[in-house]
Amino acid sequence: MSTTIEPPTETKPSTERVADAMLEYVSIHTGAVLGLLVSIVSSVICFTAGSAGIETTVFLVPLPLIGLCVSLYAWRAISQAPDVYTGQKMAITGVVLSGLFLTYGLGYGLYVHATEVPD
Repeated sequence: MSTTIEPPTETKPSTERVADAMLEYVSIHTGAVLGLLVSIVSSVICFTAGSAGIETTVFLVPLPLIGLCVSLYAWRAISQAPDVYTGQKMAITGVVLSGLFLTYGLGYGLYVHATEVPD
């Protein structure tokens, strides 16, 4: 029984294998970017909640609500078509930040309004 070792043959990838190995571009969902930006802007509700009064706080409540709705829409669209869109982490971050700023800003504004000493 004879054992011979054959030299390794170099195989160059064919154009078909190279084309299969290339990644396709998957676009970032515009709603995910917009939702994240609106949620970051909605942080202003936290800064104005204690000092500007309940009227300003209630006036600013639509900002985190818009960020929340847009981010949830983007998250759902990305989940339904993951081969077309990316940005799921961005959409989830927008949902979390919008919810956090909404609850904190509105809660703190209502707390300050309820416990403030009348003039």
